[in-house]
Amino acid sequence: MTKTLEYILHDTTDEIALSTLREAIRFNEEHHSLTIDLALRIRCASFCSQGWGSISGAESLGIKAVDFNEHGKSGYAAYDRGLDKPLPLSIDHQLDVALLLTIKEYKQKLLQQLSKMILSKTKRPWYEIFLTVFVLLSNFEYVHGGSLSFYHAQLKTKHAATCYSLIHEMIEEYNYSAENLLYHFCSILQGNVGFRLAKDNLQEMKNWERIGGPAVEYGGRRLI
Repeated sequence: MTKTLEYILHDTTDEIALSTLREAIRFNEEHHSLTIDLALRIRCASFCSQGWGSISGAESLGIKAVDFNEHGKSGYAAYDRGLDKPLPLSIDHQLDVALLLTIKEYKQKLLQQLSKMILSKTKRPWYEIFLTVFVLLSNFEYVHGGSLSFYHAQLKTKHAATCYSLIHEMIEEYNYSAENLLYHFCSILQGNVGFRLAKDNLQEMKNWERIGGPAVEYGGRRLI
């Protein structure tokens, strides 16, 4: 997971998103948060499922290199990878299925744990939930963008109509899930209450969440 997260961070250009993902990774490494860990695993699996399989090293399995950009670029990363030795489609498909099943398993575990934290009648760990929700929302944004890129790459092909129907359905599900997640975060957890508290009384925020220096430093940057 560590190597995949490095790729994700490298691909993240928005400064706020980048610093928040780094904070989620740091917090998880220090506090071993089950929800953040599962959210990051889902993010990594999604990143891999949006990618493609290539053969590297001395053994080529008899597969020759293909120039994917011989006739120009499509705007979809998997089709714009230049000279590459692609995995056979059957193997690539099996990897996709395995990744999607893994995401489903992680999702079920995460929803169970997150529901307990959000609906708890005792004190809720606002900061931990905030980081978990952010990682999940960043994943929705990522797969949403990947779906649109894939559709645009299919526009001038015979698969355009079928692709549009599938992508439209997927995006509707992404939007619904993201809105549902935001609703719970804003209504039950009062949204950015933690940052408002930090702005008014930083020491109270530290006592309330029992967070250390790095988290306080991150929160301070977000308040500027």
